[in-house]
Amino acid sequence: MAYDRDIKLSSYARASAPAVWIINIQDKCIQTHSDPADDGYRQKAIRRKGEVARLAVLPLIELDVTALFACRESLHTNGPFSLRERFWV
Repeated sequence: MAYDRDIKLSSYARASAPAVWIINIQDKCIQTHSDPADDGYRQKAIRRKGEVARLAVLPLIELDVTALFACRESLHTNGPFSLRERFWV
């Protein structure tokens, strides 16, 4: 986790990756990073159970945090990924 957050994240920002999500299994959250700069990402957020993570560059795709971790814990068959129109991908 520290390697992803401290080393890889800054490398992605320097390469101008528009967004990075770190799925933190231990804390059951998604750390979202967007708006890259030379020294890291300007926009950061933590999405927890009950919230939905979205990418500004792909606005129709959303990830339900509760479903993501329910899927991991119980092999939920529908999965956590969906389009806003409620289609499953």
